[in-house]
Amino acid sequence: MTQRVAVLGAGKMGEALLSGMLRSGTALGDVVVTARRPERADALREGYGVQVVSTAEAAENAVERAVAVAQGQTIQLRDLPADVKGTQEGAIPAEQLAKLPYREAVDLARDRVTRDYLVALLRDLDGNVTRAAERAGMARESLHRLLKRYGVRSDDFKGR
Repeated sequence: MTQRVAVLGAGKMGEALLSGMLRSGTALGDVVVTARRPERADALREGYGVQVVSTAEAAENAVERAVAVAQGQTIQLRDLPADVKGTQEGAIPAEQLAKLPYREAVDLARDRVTRDYLVALLRDLDGNVTRAAERAGMARESLHRLLKRYGVRSDDFKGR
């Protein structure tokens, strides 16, 4: 099993760690880096060719989500969001998909699409839950329940 490495913070120490890992043979696809500033993220992407999460907030959200969905005390690859795993959003590996009962596969796909929809909706409306509920055609309270269920916080989209 391939292990992925996350370099949290792309300052001088983070870049030194990244550089050393790549020189020692760590595969580009096995490394993800977080950078607080978009211009820093772009520089690392161009300079090293690694996947970069452009904000510390995004990395924090990914870790919080992984902790929330982890089964046990260890975060597994399956617990991480697709952008951190380096897979296409919503993609389920064929070997895993084929082992699921149909209903479970459909439920998993629905959950992924629902979360993606909620994130896109709040991003578009700057975290305004009232307007998001109106656009979604549902009661505000129902939207709040969905947000809680899928671990999406409206505050994460305000002031962007």
